[in-house]
Amino acid sequence: MRLRALVTAAASIERFLRHIGEPTQPPTLSPARGPPFFKSRAVRRKVGQPDHDGRQQGGNVCGEGGSGEGASTSCISTADISAGQGVSSGYNPSLVVDEVNGKLLVVAGDANNANRPALYRCALDGTSCTHTDISAGQGTTGDFYPNRDSDAVIDTVNQKLLVATTNAANGGRPALFRCELDGSGCTYTDISAGQGLESGDYPSVLIDTENRKLLVLTTNSLSDGP
Repeated sequence: MRLRALVTAAASIERFLRHIGEPTQPPTLSPARGPPFFKSRAVRRKVGQPDHDGRQQGGNVCGEGGSGEGASTSCISTADISAGQGVSSGYNPSLVVDEVNGKLLVVAGDANNANRPALYRCALDGTSCTHTDISAGQGTTGDFYPNRDSDAVIDTVNQKLLVATTNAANGGRPALFRCELDGSGCTYTDISAGQGLESGDYPSVLIDTENRKLLVLTTNSLSDGP
């Protein structure tokens, strides 16, 4: 192949493109897509995505229109959903939506209450929040690791809130708290299956709907693996 000529005149280029049925203008740029936000906190740490420490904050709440060109202007900024619990009441939050009751459920470690897991239950716009200790009487001081997370899911069949977390009072083993959707009636279960100390770091939980099983993925710090 040899280069016979180099066409630089815009009019000539446009005429050639029209002749072969190609567009004469470059395509418009699509908006940049943000990186995926992984549900698993263990995965987020692996890929360097941040977790949020400190007081609980809600996300932006917008009317129809979303973001970008022509977006609705009815957005409000972040909403404090700490229900008056103060500083350090919302370490490493995990969020689920109670679609039946139209509520936002946020589970987090409350450093004001010995790092026990707490439920913040709000309207979907982040208002009218309540705070509930869902630790089911576990522990006295410093008994849950706010830096090692908890993860929540709703059992839609039984209408229960299931929270997996790391119980320092039980040697860092994984714990399951099963509550009503308003945070009442919580029960505690050691789900370590005999795996021993430090076997419950960074839990990530999901429900196998086909087999009706709860699956909890953790990191076993003593073996340096899942």
